[in-house]
Amino acid sequence: RSQSHSINLYTEDFLSGYEHDGRMSVIRRFFCLFVTFDLVFIALLWLICVMITGDNIYNALRTQVVHYTIYTSLFDVVMAAICRFVVLILFYAILYINHWIIIAASTSGSCAFLISKVFVYDWKDSPDPVFQVLIIVISFVIAWGEAWFLDCRVIPQERHARSYLAAISSTLDDRGPLIAPFLAASTGTGRRTESLANFYSPYESIHNSDDEGDKDEEYKRMALECVKKAYDLIESEDWELEKITPSSDTIQSIKRDRIGKVYKLTGRVNSNAQKLVEDLFSNIEEMPKWNPTLLESRIIHRIDPRTDISYQVSAAGGGGFVKSRDFVNLRSWEAFENGQIVQDVEETGLYPRSILPTVQEQSEGESSVKSEPAPRQSEDEAYQKRAPLTLSKSLGARDFGLSPNQENGEDEAKFQDAQDWPNRDLRVYVSAAVAIEYPGYAATNKYVRGENLISCIVTREIPGDPDSCIYEWLLCLDLKGYIPKSILETAYTTLMQDYMKYLRCHCEEMSRKKD
Repeated sequence: RSQSHSINLYTEDFLSGYEHDGRMSVIRRFFCLFVTFDLVFIALLWLICVMITGDNIYNALRTQVVHYTIYTSLFDVVMAAICRFVVLILFYAILYINHWIIIAASTSGSCAFLISKVFVYDWKDSPDPVFQVLIIVISFVIAWGEAWFLDCRVIPQERHARSYLAAISSTLDDRGPLIAPFLAASTGTGRRTESLANFYSPYESIHNSDDEGDKDEEYKRMALECVKKAYDLIESEDWELEKITPSSDTIQSIKRDRIGKVYKLTGRVNSNAQKLVEDLFSNIEEMPKWNPTLLESRIIHRIDPRTDISYQVSAAGGGGFVKSRDFVNLRSWEAFENGQIVQDVEETGLYPRSILPTVQEQSEGESSVKSEPAPRQSEDEAYQKRAPLTLSKSLGARDFGLSPNQENGEDEAKFQDAQDWPNRDLRVYVSAAVAIEYPGYAATNKYVRGENLISCIVTREIPGDPDSCIYEWLLCLDLKGYIPKSILETAYTTLMQDYMKYLRCHCEEMSRKKD
């Protein structure tokens, strides 16, 4: 799901029932506050009933408490509230039980007492029985409210949260434990942060120019800057290996100031490096057909064959625990060779970059369209980056030079003549995206607007095998909502593994169509 640049978010019902790091859930904490409110409110009503008789507080308390009788005193209603408070806090806050039997006994006992109180209380001697009636009725209603809230809200939401976490853990157990490495991951050192600061916030839409051409040039400048920064980050040396999946893919992470933890997935894909990046970039509107995690994906403004602005909506999932989110991204891709952007890339996709329409003014004031090369800005030539890392260092501890079938002892290697491989250094193709504000696509109430801090895909050529490449996916998002850190990290890794499955199926389908 590299090009979706998005992720779903758990619902508020799930989050309220989630017990983060063993602490009390939000919904149970609210229940405890409700029980405390029950005690305080009933005690306040009782004090009002005592004071409206006109007697001083000392004599009133002595009559109600010291000389207590069930026929004339309402202090037993307060004692019933105290008993409910002690019992419910003991079992549901301290002992943390998850059964309704205690609240059922508490409510039944309270209601039985209050009903009997109505029959034995001496109402004739009460000068103004309104408050006496009120305290009994309110105590009765609150006792039932506590039972309803625990049985219909607290226990079901916590049960759903535990079931969903168990489902995630069960899925990850088949692939290998991914949660523990995230929780135990330490902060790396030697970070290079100076080139990543601008990924923290989305680029604002361009308002300071009335000329559409100037706006597009500014978009291209920002997109090129995004690609360079993404390439610089992915070539960093301080990636920490998190997990090697059963599919021989690696999941690595790195931490950067302001943007936090960045994830990188690396694996081998049976597709030409350049053709794959062109297909994923140019055919973004076809992506929902093979990637079920997307509801919608379209280009809202095409700037040039390698730069555009896209809008995407992620699908809801997780058995109702996941919400859809939308994203607006500025995207671009470039080819790198020895750390420099390649200017003379021959496109193989749908949009040859060497042919771009440009408008030339005629002497009569008319305009005509002419096709001519449209090179990048001159700053590309001055952009110097260090050479890419060796393949083994880039991929961690695993050798991706072999295909999965070769690792299983199946020799499916094809003979490659020397003339089939281009006489040049290996190239790295980088497609990057960053959040942007674009007129007409502001956040709406239908979806929560997600934001890319940095996201890109990278395809690396493999020596002697033009029909395969090393595929890398860089991901760092701001979901604009509360979600526990451990759950979010687990969702990222699960998302990456699922996307690689969909991507490999897509590559196989493209290969069959080609044949």
